[in-house]
Amino acid sequence: MKTNLLPKMTAIVVTDRYGNEAGIDIKLVRYDGQLFIFMSDRDRFTASGIAHNTGQYLTQLVERLGLDVTRSVFFRHIYTPATGSVFGRFNIKWGADGLDSYTFNMLNNIDGALDVRRALVEGEMVPVSQLHKLEAS
Repeated sequence: MKTNLLPKMTAIVVTDRYGNEAGIDIKLVRYDGQLFIFMSDRDRFTASGIAHNTGQYLTQLVERLGLDVTRSVFFRHIYTPATGSVFGRFNIKWGADGLDSYTFNMLNNIDGALDVRRALVEGEMVPVSQLHKLEAS
């Protein structure tokens, strides 16, 4: 079994694009002047919530946590026992009215996964409660 680099995350409730409540896990890490926000689907067997609702979830997290979008970096964390933790990064363009557009790239050791691992070791874990009170699932 491979290592889960984010075994303890905070469960929160968000609203999907259809208006239904959904649960995701998040972890906040302050590193190198930025806030890294890691998101994981709550149910690893239906791991499509974030993929299908990215815009909804990003917007809700920014609003509910009061995030400075110029200093926030969003990642998706996927864990399976066979592969361990893998990460993808959202490259986001914010406009005056909120989320403008985004792209998503899975990271490998050449293009960023090592930096994420370094941030998890050297960064400061930030409790979600320090930013805003969120409804737990």
